[in-house]
Amino acid sequence: MENVLMRFCRETRRYTVKNVAEKLGVPPEAYREMEKGDLLLTRKQAELLGQLYNADASYFYREAVQLDLLQTRMAIIKIVKRENILMGAKLKKNEVAAIKRNVAATEGDIAVAQKKMIASQKELASIRKG
Repeated sequence: MENVLMRFCRETRRYTVKNVAEKLGVPPEAYREMEKGDLLLTRKQAELLGQLYNADASYFYREAVQLDLLQTRMAIIKIVKRENILMGAKLKKNEVAAIKRNVAATEGDIAVAQKKMIASQKELASIRKG
């Protein structure tokens, strides 16, 4: 997620990434990461941006912190969703195993009932004969 405020200020003043990076005392790649929201801006860097753009430094710092919080929340949501999917798959696997156990137990009960029925039929047949 991009830090739109930093990019807007830089572009409206027609500064290059290199210009602003030099003012902040960071390499251009580090500044690019700040604009992209991949690297959190420090209070000191926010103060330097405030001086550079003649603006309140707290705007830059608040924007960077809010962006960082949003990205953290998005990452947490992504992790939780992935964990929910994995947990759902585990639950489904456990449900299938439980169903198989129940089927096996039921089949065993049926076999016992069939044996009892056969024994009862034989007993009934012998009673009828005798």
